[in-house]
Amino acid sequence: MAVNFTQIPTIDLAQAQSLATKPSFLSDLRDAVVKVGFFYLKNHGVPDNVERDFVEQSIKFFDLPLKKRLEVEMLHSKHFLGYVREQNEKTAQRTDYRETFNLGMDLAAPGDEEPAYRNMGGPNLWPNETAIPGFRKAMENYMKHIQTLGDNFKVLVAEALDLEPTAFLRFFDDQPQDRLKLAKYPVPSSIADSGPLDSFQGIGPHKDSSFLTFLLQGTPHKGLEVQNKSGEWIPAPPIPGTLVVNIGRMFEALTGGVVTATTHRVSLEESNFVARNGRHLGPRFSFPMFQLLALDLTRDQMTLDMPPHVVSLAKQIKVMSDAEKFFEEMFRDCAGSGLFMARVIKHEDVARKWYPDVLDNVLKAQKAELGH
Repeated sequence: MAVNFTQIPTIDLAQAQSLATKPSFLSDLRDAVVKVGFFYLKNHGVPDNVERDFVEQSIKFFDLPLKKRLEVEMLHSKHFLGYVREQNEKTAQRTDYRETFNLGMDLAAPGDEEPAYRNMGGPNLWPNETAIPGFRKAMENYMKHIQTLGDNFKVLVAEALDLEPTAFLRFFDDQPQDRLKLAKYPVPSSIADSGPLDSFQGIGPHKDSSFLTFLLQGTPHKGLEVQNKSGEWIPAPPIPGTLVVNIGRMFEALTGGVVTATTHRVSLEESNFVARNGRHLGPRFSFPMFQLLALDLTRDQMTLDMPPHVVSLAKQIKVMSDAEKFFEEMFRDCAGSGLFMARVIKHEDVARKWYPDVLDNVLKAQKAELGH
């Protein structure tokens, strides 16, 4: 594989099940993790019927009348869970044109004496079962399978980097904070009256904050693009039967920037909403699940000695890591504190309702950094 990638590799998880093929699998995984930060995963173990029910129910949610969707709006949740309207999120100071519904692990709400960042965990906002029968079951069933896959990958990525198989396990706890996002991207022509089409972004260039992200592209649209080390945008169109897995900034921080998260975006070019045969595809649906580290992790606990040959392999790529800056931003106190601030910034309306003092302090800090 070229150091500066021009396509996204495909990894076959079935190869990890055999002693004969596992070394080849781990070698491919190491190349994908260190050199690209993104890969397609086939034979991932999520049953077809589970995936199919999940996608169907997700689309049905966005087909609900707006009044029903607003009954579970994130504004009603101090845990940053629930429905977010189109144009209500920003990435890199620009508006994202997508609707989302955000789900967590359905944890009990924390007590008042616990740190504010613990409020990111709590009960989900579920739409009424009569409005969308089977929705909750389909969501929980899919999340359970992705969590199992994620648990397996905590070990597999360690083995691929020639670390002890359990090397990453101590950075997680028994109360996972993983998040599932259902995302609907509108047909560009439907928002054309809001401005010039080239000003729209599905979601702008960013790196995920997660350890790993497991993405199901639910419809055949193109649009997901990954930035290679030269700054070129490489398409990552859906491949049936696969998930897209990518490295997040938590992984990057743990490895001290040896492994780097890869910038990606979703483009709303009109051509991405048209099939090869000319058929219009309608809205794009996409479903990432973000695997997160333990919220109480402090910076001095996040120590990991990377094998010299892996460090050497990464240095050949000549990509600048902002791991140190990310440490400063996200782990001033602990992992949870940094993630909490990121949610406050992304969802100002929710923060204004539930955490006004925190929001005011964050906005003041931002103005100070900009010299205002």
